Amino acid sequence: HTPGQGFASFSGASFGENSYQLNGLNVGNFRAMMGSTFVPMEFVDEVQVKTGGYEAEFGRSTGGVINMVTKSGTNTFRGGFSAYWEPEALQGQQPDTLWDDNQEEGRENLEVNASLGGPILRDRLFFFGFVRYSDTWFTDFYTNIADLHETSTPYWGGKLDWYMTPSHRLEGTYISDDVDVHFTRYDYDSETRTLVDQRGTGVRIRGGQNYILKYTGMLASDFLISAQAGRNEFNRTNFSDGDECPYAKDARGEVTLNIGCWVRGGRGRDSDTRDAFRVDLDWFVGDHSLRAGADYEMNVASQAREYSGGVYYRYVLNGDP
Repeated sequence: HTPGQGFASFSGASFGENSYQLNGLNVGNFRAMMGSTFVPMEFVDEVQVKTGGYEAEFGRSTGGVINMVTKSGTNTFRGGFSAYWEPEALQGQQPDTLWDDNQEEGRENLEVNASLGGPILRDRLFFFGFVRYSDTWFTDFYTNIADLHETSTPYWGGKLDWYMTPSHRLEGTYISDDVDVHFTRYDYDSETRTLVDQRGTGVRIRGGQNYILKYTGMLASDFLISAQAGRNEFNRTNFSDGDECPYAKDARGEVTLNIGCWVRGGRGRDSDTRDAFRVDLDWFVGDHSLRAGADYEMNVASQAREYSGGVYYRYVLNGDP
C-alpha cells in the first residue's frame, strides 16, 4: 500500500473487504486488498462512509465503502495552505514483539499542503489543484536487519469542470500518489540493540497515476445519464544496489546470519493497472426515482521476481548436530 496509510474494518469485515471510490472510480488495491490510492484531505470535498446495506452501484465489496468526492472550482477563487510537523522527540513507543524491536523505531515528518481553485471561464469552466509535500523518515528494526526509510516525493492532482450547457457537464480528474521511498539497510544485533554494518541502499516505488473522465447530462427533464472512464495505477517495484549479489544465509549457528553483498532477498518488477468504465441512468417519476447501470473493470497485475542475483545459497550443518 502507499506508505503512511492505515486500514479500517467495518461491521466485523476485514479491512481487505472494503471498497474505496474516488469520483466514481474504484481506487482500492485489488492485489493485496489492503488500502487504496492515497487521497490527501486537501483534495477531498465530501466523504460518505457506508457500513452495510448499500446500493448495487457500490458493489465489489463485502465490507465498508469509503466514497470520496473531490473539490471543484467555483466562480470565486479559493485556496488554502497548511503545514504540519511531527518531531521524533514527541512520538510514543509501542512494546516490542517477537520479530520487531519497536522500542528502537523512530519517525519524523514535515508535511506542507497548498491548493487553489477558481474560474477559467465564469459559469462555464473551472479548475481546482493541490500539491502535498511530505519530508519523512522512519526506521524499522527486525530480528537481524534494520531499515531507515526516507521520502520527499510530492503528491499532486487537480480537477477540471466544463459546463458545456446548463444540462451537460464534463469533468476530468487527475491525481498522482507516485512516491519513491529510499531505504538504507543495516545488519542488526537484536541482543545488544546495535547496528552492525550497512548492507546497502535501495528504492521502493509505490503509488501511481489516476485518471477519471466523466460526462453527466439531462437528456430530458426527468431523465439523467452519466458515463465514466478511468484508470488506476499502482507500482510496487523494489530496487537496490545489491540486486546482482546472490541471496545467501549461514544457518550453521544458533542465529542465522545474512552473508554476502545482497541487500534485499529478491529482485524484479511489480505493477497493477485497473481500467474501469461505467454508465448510470436515473429516471424520475413523480416522487419516485429508478436507477439502473452497468460497470466493467479490467484488472491486470504484472509480476516478475526472482532471488537476488538469481540464486539462493543457504549453508547448514549436515549430520548431528
